[in-house]
Amino acid sequence: DWPKKRCADFRKRAADAGLAITGVAAMNDFSSPIPEKREAELANVRDLIRMTSDLDAKVLRVFLAWTGATRSEDGGGRYDLAQKIWQATHEGIPEGQTWAACRECLVEASRIAGEYGVTLALQNHRPVIKAYTDVLRMVREVEKPNLRAASCCKVEVMNGGDGRRLRSLLVTSVTCSASPAAWIRRARAASASFWVVMVNCSNFCPSSRISRAVKACCG
Repeated sequence: DWPKKRCADFRKRAADAGLAITGVAAMNDFSSPIPEKREAELANVRDLIRMTSDLDAKVLRVFLAWTGATRSEDGGGRYDLAQKIWQATHEGIPEGQTWAACRECLVEASRIAGEYGVTLALQNHRPVIKAYTDVLRMVREVEKPNLRAASCCKVEVMNGGDGRRLRSLLVTSVTCSASPAAWIRRARAASASFWVVMVNCSNFCPSSRISRAVKACCG
């Protein structure tokens, strides 16, 4: 949700360091049975699409659903409180209804992203998505050329799936990247090689640690 000027300043900072900003990550939840909640989430994603375009990042990672998290005073956090709220909100709601609500929002988000030249990368993240096959199913149902799958092998294993099988499918036409957590440094020359750095740290990791892991952190 950065304003245009801040995006421009950050883009210049990255360019001066020889880095390309390859993506932005949304923490959205399209699954709520409450229409107003879904509209608010869509408004948030709309602004992130604009921000992705302003950063010239091209790709916005999105979820179907996200339970959220709460922060603690010591800088850490916990997921269990938000998960209980999500579960209570969805109690008695058929899975098919939740899936349809997510699809409706993703269709609209994909339309908006197309106007900005942004690709949406749908990650295999719980709780609505149970495996990478759900990601592929949703991508096919939405049928938008700028919606792609961004599946993380580590998340797939955590979901009880087959990470090796997923890796073998990551070259399919609907795939955007092997992991939305991958930060890619590219040289300016089109023929130059590139490096992928996996930042494997908690959402609540102090920013100084992230900065040490990635010298010019992209977000």
